[in-house]
Amino acid sequence: YIYTLIKAAVLVLLLGNIIQGHFIAPNIPIDHHSKIEHFAQALLILLLVFDGMLFAIATLLLCVGLIFIYGMDLAIDYVFELVAIALAVGLCCPSKGLFTFKQKISPALCQQYALTALRFGLGIQLCVLTVHDKLLHPGLALHFLQDYPYFNFMRLVGFEAFSDLHFVLGAGLAELCFGLLLLTNIAQRLAASCICFFFLLSGLVLGPAELLGHIPIFAAAIILLINLAPALNLFKKPPLQISN
Repeated sequence: YIYTLIKAAVLVLLLGNIIQGHFIAPNIPIDHHSKIEHFAQALLILLLVFDGMLFAIATLLLCVGLIFIYGMDLAIDYVFELVAIALAVGLCCPSKGLFTFKQKISPALCQQYALTALRFGLGIQLCVLTVHDKLLHPGLALHFLQDYPYFNFMRLVGFEAFSDLHFVLGAGLAELCFGLLLLTNIAQRLAASCICFFFLLSGLVLGPAELLGHIPIFAAAIILLINLAPALNLFKKPPLQISN
């Protein structure tokens, strides 16, 4: 189900972007005359439908292209999420093809690696989004609260001194905590359930268009909520084999 959920989420995201005229995310500038961005997303859809491993490789190359074309300041909000999705799809897809390294790994171990990639990718992405978009550059979030002031629910319950900047910093610290919980593999299901709740709430309030860009994160959080990712200990020694 890991491959099925991620595949469905990515297909919905790419199809929605093509229909709405977006490339990966609404804030990434797109040249509507060249149509190169639409072609790239359509190619990703075809690769995902026919061969998940090729989709994973193409997505990793896309992340490199985002950094070189749009700059790290813009690409950093999406590359960790895309890398995690690409690794999870590549590890869980049934197609092996010429990639013989998958033939040496059991399906159960591939699933563990996929869950770990999702946990690390989602955790790092949440931490990066917090630091980059809320703590260092809170202007975008403050502009959002000007358009949707009811999101600052603290004022609605009587805390009038709780400004929009306080709310942005508080929401950023909460998001940072969720990311750290995933990275350290502490209370993974609690962090995943909170992520699902807040993204679903924002989608219900702002509409399906807002939820569209968060569908891969939402799917990854659901997967981590259902199945715990193993804690990898790279320094753990193998058990001693004692023969009779």
